Amino acid sequence: MGRKSKYTIDFKLSVVDRYLNKGEGSVTIGKDLNLNPNTVMKWVKQFQKSDAEVFLEKPRNQSYSKEFKIQVIEEYLAGGCSY
Repeated sequence: MGRKSKYTIDFKLSVVDRYLNKGEGSVTIGKDLNLNPNTVMKWVKQFQKSDAEVFLEKPRNQSYSKEFKIQVIEEYLAGGCSY
């Protein structure tokens, strides 16, 4: 089961567009859309770093194989790594 974002991709892209292309500030956008200005800036930075792909929902949570989990536990118990 994947994680569902509270906001749609289109909504996030429209927020980023307002900031980057329309010259609106994060505080203005935040007040208008009832968002924290830090959230606006986070989305802008994510978009600038890796484009619209960053807003795609992940198909499911990260999972690890049973063998990998056992290996990590054994290594931890042997003192090979910290928590």
